[in-house]
Amino acid sequence: MWYTTRYTGMRIDVEYLQQRSKTAWRYRRRVPSNLRDIIGKTELVIPLGSDKRTAIARYPKIHNEVERTLKAAFGQLNGKPEPNTPATPLDLQRKALATVSSWGFDPDWYGAESDDDPEAIGRDMMAEHVVRDYPVDDNGNPVGVKPEHTQIVRVLRQGASLETPPPTLADVKKLYLKERVRDDTKKQNETNRVFKLVFEVLGPTRRLDGIRRQDAKDVRDHMMDGRAASSVDRYLNIVRAAFNYAITELDLEGTRNPFIGLRAIKEEGDGPDRRSRNPFNGDQLKAARTQVLRACNKDAQRVWRILEKTGCRIAEVTGLRRSDVHLDHRIPYIDVEWHEDRRLKTKASRRWVPLIGDALAAVKEALHASEGGQYLFPTFCKHNGASSASSMMSRAVRAAVEDRKVVTHSLRHRIKDLLWLAGYAETEHGLLMGQSTGNVSHDYGGDEARLEVAYRMLKAALELADREGR
Repeated sequence: MWYTTRYTGMRIDVEYLQQRSKTAWRYRRRVPSNLRDIIGKTELVIPLGSDKRTAIARYPKIHNEVERTLKAAFGQLNGKPEPNTPATPLDLQRKALATVSSWGFDPDWYGAESDDDPEAIGRDMMAEHVVRDYPVDDNGNPVGVKPEHTQIVRVLRQGASLETPPPTLADVKKLYLKERVRDDTKKQNETNRVFKLVFEVLGPTRRLDGIRRQDAKDVRDHMMDGRAASSVDRYLNIVRAAFNYAITELDLEGTRNPFIGLRAIKEEGDGPDRRSRNPFNGDQLKAARTQVLRACNKDAQRVWRILEKTGCRIAEVTGLRRSDVHLDHRIPYIDVEWHEDRRLKTKASRRWVPLIGDALAAVKEALHASEGGQYLFPTFCKHNGASSASSMMSRAVRAAVEDRKVVTHSLRHRIKDLLWLAGYAETEHGLLMGQSTGNVSHDYGGDEARLEVAYRMLKAALELADREGR
């Protein structure tokens, strides 16, 4: 989209600049279809401010960031991912220790016990061998030695007495990507984006034990430049989680996480997050369902019908295996369980969800259609499959419903509202919705009893909706 405006006396054509209202400007750009699985979005939308002058001023920086994001995604698509952060001192030492140990040297050696200590003699000979091909200065010392060879020599000469280098921000990022994010491409990309912002303020070599609260606030303020408060809070959650994990896994006892409790500063007039989405009303739901059944493929249609009658999250349904379906039980249900191809959001997400009415019919149809396979929805049970299903259904919703706060996830909000209207307290919703209520009783009770209660709640909510046309 092109927006033509006049600014400081000149006529400027600004691509991707969009005015949503008199007080809302944003950068909006569609993601090429072949990059959507990598980036995890169909379009990139970034707030630019409440007036034209601010939007124009912020535009160049945001545009350059988007260009870099797309360039990196193209590189990944072509098998040329962004280069990783260079090896840190901690990386180099770990690799050196592993290398020296693989040569048969004692990892617990603390130094020579005598002049003819065979371990010490062997280590000295190997150290000389490591640097044998480097030129030497006038004093006979090797010069231009690579960092990894320098570290190997240090490990050989000092053994277990060599102090461990203090972890840096780069170590935090690498550890979090390796052990928490792992092979989730969408989360990898988001984590890389978040830490890029952190590095722009503090640098990748900043020691963890030297980061203070004011440093964390500086990072927060940098993130706030041109971004919505809700996005910044999500970014801060990632940084906070990465720090907590590093503090535990790297045995940094006594190190405080400076990002604990840090939140984005909301501008005046920002509403509460709960208003970022609205539940469907009766007319909107009817229109959206009609459009989904007209425009989406069969798997997406069935997923929608299950979401509408259960309140499940999209990924909980798209990731179902055939073995997760139990129709021979007195209360037919699906078992929302963690597996390698679909992880769950929280521990509380693991539950049995009763099937009533059209949701039960949709599951039966899916079983028949997927016969001979492992997954109930083979179209979507793949990497970024939930995102693909969400995008497909979201396009149908947008075509049918004008309120942009009504989205596919609003089906879940609708069930939540129906539970309230049916007289069930917030603390009871978790059994059906898979949310932690913070109530200790949530961890008690057998699966059969919990399914029975969830069934009664859902049945009452759906009957209320049918009775009142909601």
